[in-house]
Amino acid sequence: MLEPAAAADPAADDTPQLTAVYRERSALVTYLAAQYPSVIAPATDYPGSGWYVVYVEGPAGQMSWHFPPEDLPLFPDAIPHVPTWVWDGHSTEEKYGRLATLTHGRAPHDERGEEEPQPAE
Repeated sequence: MLEPAAAADPAADDTPQLTAVYRERSALVTYLAAQYPSVIAPATDYPGSGWYVVYVEGPAGQMSWHFPPEDLPLFPDAIPHVPTWVWDGHSTEEKYGRLATLTHGRAPHDERGEEEPQPAE
């Protein structure tokens, strides 16, 4: 089983640009978390930081992302806060492999019965 990253202050090296990048990523992850069963838990690998982890339990497996406390309002209230949620040990590579599986292996518009988008002529 993989070990979590060593405890550190995730905001120690933040710059305005890095803060903006985290915010943009959080906005995208928020959408993903609204599409699949998800929970929010404290980032126990960053004790005392106030950071969170969102765990998305997709059909390809668990995916998780850390996010700073100022991004919490981006996430829908319907996503439960579960302080004891368990990380499945996935690596960053596994996480993005699972995301790629969702991206390339699933077409949500087909499930809703909508037509495929057509290229502009």
